Amino acid sequence: MDKDNNLTQVTEENLAYVEKELEQTSRPLTLAEIAQKLAFQKTANQRVQDVLKYDPAWKYEIGDQIYREYDEALTVSSKTVEHFKGAVVLKVLNKLYYKDFQCEMLEVDYTGGGLFRKYIDYMKKTKTQVLLPSNCEGKGLAPEKMDSAEDPRLSELPMTDRDMKTLEKNLHASLSKSARFFSWNDHWQLSKNQVAIPEEKIKAIEKHIQETIAGNLSLISPSAAFTRFLTDVCGTGEIDKAKYLEAVKIHQQTLDRALFSHVNKTTVIMPGGSTASASSIGELTDLKTLPSFSIRKASLSEVVVGNLGSLVSLALWLIAPFAAAYVRFLKYDVR
Repeated sequence: MDKDNNLTQVTEENLAYVEKELEQTSRPLTLAEIAQKLAFQKTANQRVQDVLKYDPAWKYEIGDQIYREYDEALTVSSKTVEHFKGAVVLKVLNKLYYKDFQCEMLEVDYTGGGLFRKYIDYMKKTKTQVLLPSNCEGKGLAPEKMDSAEDPRLSELPMTDRDMKTLEKNLHASLSKSARFFSWNDHWQLSKNQVAIPEEKIKAIEKHIQETIAGNLSLISPSAAFTRFLTDVCGTGEIDKAKYLEAVKIHQQTLDRALFSHVNKTTVIMPGGSTASASSIGELTDLKTLPSFSIRKASLSEVVVGNLGSLVSLALWLIAPFAAAYVRFLKYDVR
């Protein structure tokens, strides 16, 4: 139990590892991604020991890790049997010699997750030992080592689903308390990498969201939908307003470049530490050459595309009452 607690607890050393991982990428990581990386790091010592391939004729010792392939049905509950095909790494907990079978029985355990973990947990629940025969006929043959590239633990979760959920919960609590990390919609990054958003930008985004919601709600009213469409057709609606504001912004930037691109500013630092600035104009700008302000009106296709919601709303309000009246007329008894 203490081992499981250590695996699911988040220490300051674990937070340092998470900080190092986030420093290597500018992309925010989800809590599940960070928890998975941390789970592999916390169980890394389990993958240091050599893993031995399994063969009933080979001899194993307590503490050995055994690689075995399965392709059989496993009992995972009192009413459920599921087929499992794959390889697992088992750890030898104990071994017993059976004289009648002339072999040693290895009591094994499994620390990973997935379907095989359900099988192991059910065996423990029913107090049933999971045994593997070994050293049959007492030959005492030395087992072969598994190639590290074949290790199934490289592609499977190193913890049970329950432990992973507990680790995620504890990790979320630790990251939230630390000033070194910040989150946005379950995505985490380092606070020093957080991009500050100006207050004006936030207000502009909030205003845009409010206007979008209000515009969508107005589609409930056929008169509002018709008015919205008609004003855009006449060039006095939201589409032309947005085009006008964008044109003003672009024109301002054009004038700034034309008027101030030839201005040179010089700053002199005095011996006492004070500063003095002077500006000079390298080339005078002829005001007649400055571009005039212009704006392109929205085309009919842009109006139609921008008012698809309004057109759909109007169509529904026109078709729905007519369809209802037509259905009632068909059901009307003329007698």
